[in-house]
Amino acid sequence: MNETVAGTMMLSLALALAAGPTGARETESLGTTNQELKVDPPPPKPANKPHKDTCKQGYVWREARSGDRVCVTPQRRAEVARQNRDASRLWVNGAYGKHTCAQGYVWREAFQGDDVCVEPKVRDDTHRDNQYASQRKLAAK
Repeated sequence: MNETVAGTMMLSLALALAAGPTGARETESLGTTNQELKVDPPPPKPANKPHKDTCKQGYVWREARSGDRVCVTPQRRAEVARQNRDASRLWVNGAYGKHTCAQGYVWREAFQGDDVCVEPKVRDDTHRDNQYASQRKLAAK
C-alpha cells in the first residue's frame, strides 16, 4: 500500500470515529449570540471625598461675596446677607471717599477690600470667623 492510500484510510477512520454511532459528525460548540455575556462588574467608586471647602455640620458658607467659603452659623450668614443688602445706607462721602462709614461704624473686613459698614463688635466677630475658618471645615482626605 502506498503512503497516500494509507493516509487517506487513516483520515477516513478518524472521521468515522469522530462522527459517532449516528454517522453525523459532531461539531465543536462555540456558543451563540443569544447567550448572556458575562462581564466583571466595574470596580467600586472611591468614597466621596469632601470638597476642601465643605463645612462641618451646623455651619454654612458665609458668602460675604461670591466665592467666600468661610464657614459660619446659618444665623451669621443671614446677618451678612442683610449687611450686604443695606451697605449703601451706611456709606457717607468722607475721609475714605464715597464708602466712608457713618459715625460709629467700621468696615467689616470679611476679605481684603470689604467696605461694608458694621458696628465694631461685628467686625471683631468677622475677624474671629476668619480665624476659625479652617477648624469649621471637614478635613479633605
